[in-house]
Amino acid sequence: MSSNNNLVRIRSPLSVEDTLFKIKKGLLRVFPVGDERQLYGSMKSESFEVLDSNGLGIRGNIIESDGATVIEVERVVPFVPFGRFLFVASIVLFVLAIGMIVDEGMSLGKLGFVLIAVLNFFHFVRLRSEWKHKANLRLEGIMSEIESVIAN
Repeated sequence: MSSNNNLVRIRSPLSVEDTLFKIKKGLLRVFPVGDERQLYGSMKSESFEVLDSNGLGIRGNIIESDGATVIEVERVVPFVPFGRFLFVASIVLFVLAIGMIVDEGMSLGKLGFVLIAVLNFFHFVRLRSEWKHKANLRLEGIMSEIESVIAN
């Protein structure tokens, strides 16, 4: 299994059709994605989606080019509940607090306002990294399942 920033790849000794058949037969949570079978000259591609134990789908492609079959799965960008709200709220709070400090001078309440904004931002960053870690673990689990199915 090799990976770069966004894709995880596994080599398969089988053809595209045989690889997809083995994955479908072995995992039972695999669905072909529409009519996305493609032929590009000497390259064949088949798209599929795997559901993990939480019911979340991860899309992948089986690509055959120059006699080699490779399974590619894209890394999932995690969704943080209320993530955008936390991020925007922390920036708005911080800008408001700095504006009040510049306009009216420093006070303990305004310093607390800045502290809340900074803590809110770091909470968002921590949540995002936790969810990213969970998404990577989920992807590694599915990829190891695919590897074991292909090996058998």
